[in-house]
Formats: sequence, C-alpha cells, structure tokens
Amino acid sequence: MKFLISLIAVLVTLLTSSTVFAQEAKPQASTKPNYDFAAKTIAGDEITLSGYYGKKYILVGMWATW
Repeated sequence: MKFLISLIAVLVTLLTSSTVFAQEAKPQASTKPNYDFAAKTIAGDEITLSGYYGKKYILVGMWATW
C-alpha cells in the first residue's frame, strides 16, 4: 500500500512539474545597441555586423590566446 501511494505521489509530481516547465519561453528584447565592427574574410572581403541586420540569428565567435 505504501508503494502504491509513493508511486502515485511520484507520478503526480512528474506530471505537474512537466506542465510547468513545458511553457514556451518568451524572447526578451535587447535594450542595448549592438556595436558595429568590421572584419576581413580569408578571401580579403570586408564584412560588417550591420550588414547582417534583420537576420534571425547571428553567431559571433571570439577566439584569442593569452
């Protein structure tokens, strides 16, 4: 009997917690402006961050050795 009650308690906990965490996250608008910068590609062309304005996602990878 204790096993059945424990099992029901675990199932209820799992079902209620999954519905809480399943809510869709709302994107937050950035209030800070992005600073424009320019970089050269391997081919020698110059690209700027502002050239990608309006794109859905932009991934900027920074790498340095110290």
